[in-house]
Amino acid sequence: MSVSANTGELTNEFVRPQEAPRLVRAARPMVRFFIQKKIGGIAFLIATTILVLGIIGPWIAPYGKDEPFQIANPRYDVSSDDPEEFRQFIGLRLETPSWDHLLGTDDKNRDLLTRMLFGARRSMLLGFGAALIATAFGSVLGVVSGYFGGFVDLVVQRLVDSFIAFPPLLFLLLLQQTGEASLMRTIIALSFLNIFGVSRVVRSATLAVRNDVYVEAGRVIGVQPPRMIFRHVLP
Repeated sequence: MSVSANTGELTNEFVRPQEAPRLVRAARPMVRFFIQKKIGGIAFLIATTILVLGIIGPWIAPYGKDEPFQIANPRYDVSSDDPEEFRQFIGLRLETPSWDHLLGTDDKNRDLLTRMLFGARRSMLLGFGAALIATAFGSVLGVVSGYFGGFVDLVVQRLVDSFIAFPPLLFLLLLQQTGEASLMRTIIALSFLNIFGVSRVVRSATLAVRNDVYVEAGRVIGVQPPRMIFRHVLP
């Protein structure tokens, strides 16, 4: 019902309340989060900034990642026998921050801001890649161990204990000696070291749910273990 503007009488017309734009409604929880948890909001902004820079870094980098810089040698003297004075140009080594190089240069005459932008992407690939692989394989290993129990659980957990007891630094040193270091090899090494910790956590969660009513009902009606594990237990 609504009130008529001309007569002031009640009418049976339904007036739909105006809704805020979708973007405004979607932003309200985020604004509320920043107001209630200021430190968390600042941390979120920093993490988001690093993530965005890691994605678009190579496109906004001012220079090439391995581009060296030189300046004219102020002590240049063509008749001098001193190598430092005979060279017409010298490397811009360990330069302090300036307008041309906002973060300065490193010991190889390269722009540090450019190196940081390119390195952010590699760090993201390394972190996310290792976490995803470790979570995927560790979850499968843990849920299989916890669901079947008995002999399977005993064997898997003794293997997990053996790998957890192995010194991770020694493993990384051995891996480094087997071939040339690369991003993919580093991702595989870090994910391998974290698989077994993830499997322990997932196994504990599986032990807590494997005797629930819906799991028992699935066994009674003949649901195959792979379907039960990946469709009902693991999620």
